[in-house]
Amino acid sequence: NANFDIDLYLLAKDRYDLYQERYDFYSHQKDFFSKQIPNHTFSDKRQNIVNTQYNMIESNIKRIENALIGYKEALNVYKKKGKVY
Repeated sequence: NANFDIDLYLLAKDRYDLYQERYDFYSHQKDFFSKQIPNHTFSDKRQNIVNTQYNMIESNIKRIENALIGYKEALNVYKKKGKVY
């Protein structure tokens, strides 16, 4: 039973770390877009593409934040149970 708990904890920890890396990646992209967009003049078509990409980045960040919260809660449950070595 204890091995099962540690295996699940390690799986959740790996997933948490993966989502944290993705969060960092998308946050960097969002910062880049935020700094670059005001410096350029785009055609309406290109502006729509840029806005779509930016919105997609924001949407991904929100989904990743929710996943991070879920995995963090799961990790805390394992820690509270004392099953993490």
